[in-house]
Amino acid sequence: MTDTHKNGAQEPSNTGSNKNTEKKHAEEKTAKGGVKLFWLLVIGGLGVFLYTANEGQDNMFEDMAELFGAAKSKVTSLAGPSPAKVASQIIKRDLKSPGSFKLQKSVTIWSGQNKNAEPAYMVLVDYSALNGFGGAVRGCHLVSYYQAKDGQAKWNRKYGRQTLELSTCRANLSASQKRELAKIFIKPNGFIAN
Repeated sequence: MTDTHKNGAQEPSNTGSNKNTEKKHAEEKTAKGGVKLFWLLVIGGLGVFLYTANEGQDNMFEDMAELFGAAKSKVTSLAGPSPAKVASQIIKRDLKSPGSFKLQKSVTIWSGQNKNAEPAYMVLVDYSALNGFGGAVRGCHLVSYYQAKDGQAKWNRKYGRQTLELSTCRANLSASQKRELAKIFIKPNGFIAN
């Protein structure tokens, strides 16, 4: 088979090899596109990871303005819900079915201040709720938080909510047992021992 040019010259045709070459170039282009997409996803994922890791270190405290009816504006009164209610709200935030939360028992084991002289609390919370599959679960958490000057409850993401054994929540802890338990989490939460 031959190809005819405009000037009338004929040249043997390599349509088979041209198709193979074009196919090879298309495959290379697709592979390069795949590699570019891969690196774009890796870099994007790394960027998201670094952003969230940095956010976790620089801003380790979460806001709960809705508990105190406060937006980002200043609040004139720092009076808010009881420590048990605030601790319950903190736990509800992470439940799959927050409406199923039922407080069984709560005990404030420590109250004091953080390093900025803001009121701080540690509350043992025994609760029941439904998991994501509708099964009943029972939980025991030690919730540590402080009430910021703007009226918002804030807590340390790493130490502000500790899962404990149910027996700890069910026990009637003595004053010395409460102090010993609180002593473990006072410093990590940025609170001042009293």
